Amino acid sequence: MWKISIMGFVGSCLLVFTVSPQAQLVKQINFSAAEGYVDGLLVGQPAGSDSKWTAASEVQGENCFTVQNEAMLVHPDGSGVIWLYIDFPVPKQGPLTATWDWQYFGPPEKKMDLGFTIGDLANYMTDGDPFTVFNEQSSITRMGDVIDARNGDWEGGGQWISTNGVPYRDGVLVHMRMVVDLVDWVFDIYAQREGEAEALVADDFLFRRAPTNETGGVNGITMWLNGGDPETRVVLDNILLVGPEPYVAVNQWDLY
Repeated sequence: MWKISIMGFVGSCLLVFTVSPQAQLVKQINFSAAEGYVDGLLVGQPAGSDSKWTAASEVQGENCFTVQNEAMLVHPDGSGVIWLYIDFPVPKQGPLTATWDWQYFGPPEKKMDLGFTIGDLANYMTDGDPFTVFNEQSSITRMGDVIDARNGDWEGGGQWISTNGVPYRDGVLVHMRMVVDLVDWVFDIYAQREGEAEALVADDFLFRRAPTNETGGVNGITMWLNGGDPETRVVLDNILLVGPEPYVAVNQWDLY
């Protein structure tokens, strides 16, 4: 039922967004059987691909990140922080635009701590450990108290800013858009709740950590799940990365 719900929403988004004919596909993930995904643990998928979801922490929990009905299902089990990533080719030009859909299921008095980041996988060795931590990430957004983002300082610091955060705990499907500047190392975050106008969540936020000289750019999507209540779930689907020409919203941005 996840795929039906999300795909219905994406159909409505086609009236709102257009794509420049100059846009180049960097990465597309629909968690579909055609891509090699099957129901079960997400790490190690998709089959037949050189680019697979890979564990980025020793803790992985019990069935916390899985594929169910051709979508990502995130189900906390109370473990510690769980990290995983998937790589993509370093874009030669920017900006890089990422879009995805996510939806919360659970009591509204609970919350999620689920993060979506784009960054340089070589930064995982900043502390000498190949597993990753928060201060090794770059452009960061999350489902926390609200959907918000972190304004960094390029050196692993910065602060979470929720001033324009978008609510999600009522279970409304949310379409996300992240625009990453590959020259100035800043990013914008937009969130559009189903049936509502797109909201500008983060405007020219600095990367938490700048890319390494080794990579010279960004090359991975990293997800985290920080604990969480087993009563909650998130379904995430339709990840798309394009560049250099981004999606263009034809409606106005509302600030929460």
